[in-house]
Amino acid sequence: MQTLGDDYANDLGLIDPDGWEYPALVVFQRAADKVRLFWASEMSKEMADPGQDPRDAPDIASLWSILDLTPGGRGTEWYPKLSY
Repeated sequence: MQTLGDDYANDLGLIDPDGWEYPALVVFQRAADKVRLFWASEMSKEMADPGQDPRDAPDIASLWSILDLTPGGRGTEWYPKLSY
């Protein structure tokens, strides 16, 4: 989602004093008639590897990170294993 021309990124605190917009992954959850922020991850310019463009952290490709984005989460007893 690009936030050009609106206040969304500024409202979330994703704009630095120079006007640079930090990348972010933001998850909202609807419960009945309310929508609330469920989970968010932001990355500032300072978190980028030297010589690399900043990208969101943590890595969303891992299964446990994907489960963390669901309303039920991964639970307190679930940890990744080498085999199942």
